[in-house]
Amino acid sequence: MRWNKGTILKASVDYIRKLQKETQRSRELELHQQRLEQANRSLQLRVQVRGSWGRGWGALRGCGGGLWG
Repeated sequence: MRWNKGTILKASVDYIRKLQKETQRSRELELHQQRLEQANRSLQLRVQVRGSWGRGWGALRGCGGGLWG
């Protein structure tokens, strides 16, 4: 196949579009990752808070097993 100006230009444009799509996909994945990390931190905090509530409740009742112990 002979590479003339038209075929080179088309191949270049196709490659640029491919790179743009990959860049956009990468940005979307990074944003999704940040959202997941934020949700994870939030859930970890909830677990810590609830864990401390359970330990406090057990100490108040005079037993070591939390609510039902």
